[in-house]
Order: sequence, then structure tokens, then C-alpha cells
Amino acid sequence: MLILDEPLNGLDPMARAETIDLFRNVASEGLHLIISSHILHEVDMMSDAVVLLNNGYIVAEGDIHEVRDEMDDHPIQVLIRCNRPGYLAARAFEEDIIVELSCWMTVTVY
Repeated sequence: MLILDEPLNGLDPMARAETIDLFRNVASEGLHLIISSHILHEVDMMSDAVVLLNNGYIVAEGDIHEVRDEMDDHPIQVLIRCNRPGYLAARAFEEDIIVELSCWMTVTVY
């Protein structure tokens, strides 16, 4: 078993493709790979099973398509930093898909 944390991070596109091919070949020979990644389309290219974790809890598991379906069924949290949070909040609530919205301001002192 090989456990890798973000193994494609920092690689150029050619090296990423070669590394994904290497992972597929190694897995086809019977070695189990556990790979941590935030890039779902790359996970899709190199895996047959996915476990999605959030704050240490399993929120979805299965093949990549099952996981994406589960993500559609559950609200997700997205952090957006912008210079007009009030405007963004007002526009966001125009959509029926918003469940909750929190705005806060960060002040930077120089």
C-alpha cells in the first residue's frame, strides 16, 4: 500500500499526466494507492473509489460519479473573498439555492 498526499502538486501538465499513468500502472499490478487530492477531475482519472472528507468526517464515498451525485444532494460551503461582500450577499440571495450566507470583514493594518 502506498499513501500519497497531494502527489501532483507543483507538477507541470506533462509530469502530471505521466504520474497519473504511473499510478494507473502500479494499481493494475495490484498495489493499493491512497491519494489525497482536491482536484476531482484528476482523482477521476486515476481512481476507482473515492472517499470525500470534510473536517475529518466522511461526507461521501463510492466511485467519482456517486460522490459527485452525493455532493449535489448536500450543501457545501464555499469561502469567497471580495471587496464588496454586501453586494455579493444581495446577489447570492437572488438565487433559490442559497441556504445560508455569512459575511464578515477583515481589516488589514499596515
